This record gives sequence, structure tokens and C-alpha cells, in this order.
Amino acid sequence: MTPIIFADAGVPMLYVQMPVLILALPVVIIIEAWLSRRWLGVSWSRAGVWTTIANLVSTLAGFPIAWYAMFHMEIAATDALQGSNGGSVPWKLAEPWFSIFTTVVQAAWLNPLEDRLYWMVPTAAIVLLIPAFFVTVLIEGLIYRLAFRKTQDASAVRKATWKMHLITYGLLVAIGFGLLGWSIANHVPRNTFKSPRPDPFQSTAKQDETVDSNFKSLGPNPFQSAAKQSETVDGQQTEH
Repeated sequence: MTPIIFADAGVPMLYVQMPVLILALPVVIIIEAWLSRRWLGVSWSRAGVWTTIANLVSTLAGFPIAWYAMFHMEIAATDALQGSNGGSVPWKLAEPWFSIFTTVVQAAWLNPLEDRLYWMVPTAAIVLLIPAFFVTVLIEGLIYRLAFRKTQDASAVRKATWKMHLITYGLLVAIGFGLLGWSIANHVPRNTFKSPRPDPFQSTAKQDETVDSNFKSLGPNPFQSAAKQSETVDGQQTEH
């Protein structure tokens, strides 16, 4: 899976994960229709129609709502971190907190850390399934209660909705972990922009080497004076 990167703006996971969820819809609909027929005693036709409607609504409207909420939480948490650290940025966080922050708190819109995206994208996708699960249960539960209100008790429909989505979302999470494992096992480093933090999946010695080389590759501080910038560049050229 090639992540969508807007220059240095990062990876908006809405555009990465939404197509995957849409592709998974037929399988999810079939599973939930079968479970609806089994647990709620409705016909195949009613189960098929209403699970299709419910899943279309929850995917096309529910997932963007969950992503939007996570995106605003990301903005608030990042602003709070910067404010509490005197204007600093998450780069100053020690591991494992740096990796946790950039893939859990910032799951909705990933930083453009290209040397880490091979594992950050599937990890963020797994994280985003958590709020999506609760939004989906809320939306589809409402649709099912309205659809089956004449034949089924509301509490029975609510219970069946939770159980169905524990199964289907469990399947999606399992696929996410499978993609994560595959990405780590098959990753080939490329000569791309590197963050000044080591990849946590490198060896310790390799991490130290990465930090040194990446900080040097960042060049002079743009907020230094021109004379200081020239001195920094000369120093780096001398080392090479």
C-alpha cells in the first residue's frame, strides 16, 4: 500500500483507509447479514437489504466522523504538548513515547516521516478502527432498531449489533496486524527524507548511526545567523 503524502504535510489516513474499508464492505455485509438472520430471525432478503444500508451509511458517513474527531483530538493534543514544553515539538519525546504519540495520538494525520511510514500507516489504521467501531455500532444499531422494531425487541437488536461488530471489526483488526507484520518483514530502506529519530525496528547500533547521520543531514539551523550557518555547513563538509 502506497501512502498518500501531500509534500511535507503528512499522510491523511482518511484517504488511505476509506478505500480499503469500501473494498471490504461486501465481505462485511455478507457476514453481518448471516449473523442478523441467525440472531434476529429475519429473512435473508431483509437481512441483506438492511445490513447493506446500515454498512453503507456507517462507512461513508460514520468513518469520516470518527476520523474528524480523531483529527481534532490530534490538533488539541499536539498544541497542548507544544504549550507545555515551551513551544517544543514532539521530536523531543523519548522512545517509546515518540512512536506512540506519532502513531496513536496523531493517527488521523500522520507526520511525513517517510522512513517510518511502512509501519506507521498500518498501525494508525488499526488505531482508527477503535473510534470507528463505536461510531459504527451507534449508527447501525439505530438503523437496525428502526428496521426490525416491529418484530424484535430493542435490547435484542442492540445486543446482536454489538456482537456482530465485535466479529467483523475483530476481522479488520486481524487484517491490520497481518499487514503490519508483512510491512515490517518486507521493508526495504529507501533513500528518502529521514526523521531525526531512529526507526524503532532498527538495531540499537543502527539507531545511533541513524540519529547522527539524520541530524547532520538536516543542515544549518535556519534561525541561526548567516555566519553561524556557514560555519555549520563547513563543519559538516570537513567531517565528510
